[in-house]
Amino acid sequence: VSGSPPYSRVPPKDLGVLVVKRSAEQAPAPERWVAAEGAPDLESGSLARPTNAWWTNFVLGQGASEMENGNGFAIPFILWPHKQGVSACLPFVLAQANQIENGFDSTITFVTLGAADVPVGHRVARHDPLSVSLQWGNGTAKDTRQAPRLTVPIVRGSPYLTMEYESATPFFDSPQQLDPQAGFSVDGMPASCPGTHTGRKFEVVLVQSDETWSIWSSQNVTVGCQTDGALLKAKSPITGVWRAAVTNNCTFGRSAFHCRKSPPADPEPARYAEVLEEHRLTYPVGAEIDMHAKGDDAAVRIHWMTKRMPSDEPAVNRLPQPPLLMAAMEHHRTLGLCSGGGSELKHLPGVFHRNINGALSLVAANEWLLPYALLPISWHSAHGIADLHRAALITALQEDSNWEVPQNYVTGAGDPYNAGKMLSRLGVLALIAEELGEKEITSKLAKHLTSLVETYASGNAQNKFVYDGSWGGYISCGCLYDDCRPKGCNPNGAPPGTCMCSPDQAYCKNEAPPGGVCPTTTDPGLDFGNGFYNDHHFHWGYHIFGAAVAAKLDPAWAKRNRERLLLYARDIANPSKEDAHFPVWRH
Repeated sequence: VSGSPPYSRVPPKDLGVLVVKRSAEQAPAPERWVAAEGAPDLESGSLARPTNAWWTNFVLGQGASEMENGNGFAIPFILWPHKQGVSACLPFVLAQANQIENGFDSTITFVTLGAADVPVGHRVARHDPLSVSLQWGNGTAKDTRQAPRLTVPIVRGSPYLTMEYESATPFFDSPQQLDPQAGFSVDGMPASCPGTHTGRKFEVVLVQSDETWSIWSSQNVTVGCQTDGALLKAKSPITGVWRAAVTNNCTFGRSAFHCRKSPPADPEPARYAEVLEEHRLTYPVGAEIDMHAKGDDAAVRIHWMTKRMPSDEPAVNRLPQPPLLMAAMEHHRTLGLCSGGGSELKHLPGVFHRNINGALSLVAANEWLLPYALLPISWHSAHGIADLHRAALITALQEDSNWEVPQNYVTGAGDPYNAGKMLSRLGVLALIAEELGEKEITSKLAKHLTSLVETYASGNAQNKFVYDGSWGGYISCGCLYDDCRPKGCNPNGAPPGTCMCSPDQAYCKNEAPPGGVCPTTTDPGLDFGNGFYNDHHFHWGYHIFGAAVAAKLDPAWAKRNRERLLLYARDIANPSKEDAHFPVWRH
């Protein structure tokens, strides 16, 4: 996110935070990343890897057989890495009485684009909040020939699939059948299949999905075509670009999911074929995002990073470069999506595709500007506290201020999620007391709050918070808690001799690093998945709120603990690539 300064650049280890490394099974798979674990990303310089990105599943599978489960919703397509390319399908809405979901078929109604001669296995070449580029082959060879390489820039919102080839042999593949009558054309003319044909644009009509796909090549290319499992494969390697798009998802009225009527339905026109053809020459490779706010008004600017599709036709190269064509969601339109940087933005009428996010429409622009009206935020109630309720509130606050935190949270042995909720509740109580002008109660709650915040944030908790040096994040180490009570022991009235020890002697049975292993890094269920980056925006969000209230009530305390407290925010909402220790915007 350009233009946003980091909250901090201080390495967590310099703050006394223990750095832990994961076992090979839980660490980033080295074959999935250009940059090695613990080494800075070649482009951004970051030491961290995104754990909650929309594409993270692409790098979690350990083998080709797992890849179709490692899918990501790129909008409009659901994608997953293939052994030598990327598989894609259009999702459809599955609605039942008690649930609604995005459905897709990873067995039949999908297509795959790739390169037949690149090494099996992909890796992340670059990424940003809205894109990831996958790469097959490293571009080096033992002989004088250029080793084949395939790069696939996947940008969220692109209605095309784009393949960049370097001395590689393109293919388009699907387990579906070609329609026997209108299944294949080359440069707009019907063509026979099986057969060999030369052209720059190929169109296939697939039976099972009822989709028409257009494939554009940056150069004249000779392909072989077969029908039993639709397959187009170039006869020789190219250095250039292929792009593909669905130009009709109800070609003959057979689709049970995309036709407006249940099949057998009337064929629907290819309403977007011409516009997809018109904008094929400009393709996205990434995005730069700026965020600005003044008062209650804010705006998000998205500058799409683009390339021009090369061509071996001089006449095509003389054409002006069209603006980028992308798919916008309904909330983009209702927010008032407009152009940025003086560029033009054109909304195309109609619904391009429907999925669980709603109706997508096509937008032509190289830059987007999304305005937001922010809700006002205040420490205290928006309309004040009615006199009628003041006495009852003060009585309740006096009682609540005497509440005792459970012993395992006093020592910081408890999980961070429930600890955070306790901090949040104490923070709310303190703010209510402050608004009521009850200084004594406010002071009592503030001391209670700062003590508990500091227990966890300072590193003195039994369940220590550590820095994950493998993925780059702030996680709980975990506590296998022994409460010193055998099964059935009731501490509020147990017979003598039935409890092994008193609650204040409870402890964590596991040994923390360096002598032991953090159990949260091996058990996805411990601490509600904190060690696997589940719901960090909830876990740390509670801690951040509690710490913010404590900081408001005791600024000197906040100044002493500032860098430690910022670790929570850096983990979930790092705004800048300049902070190399955490990914940008984990959530």
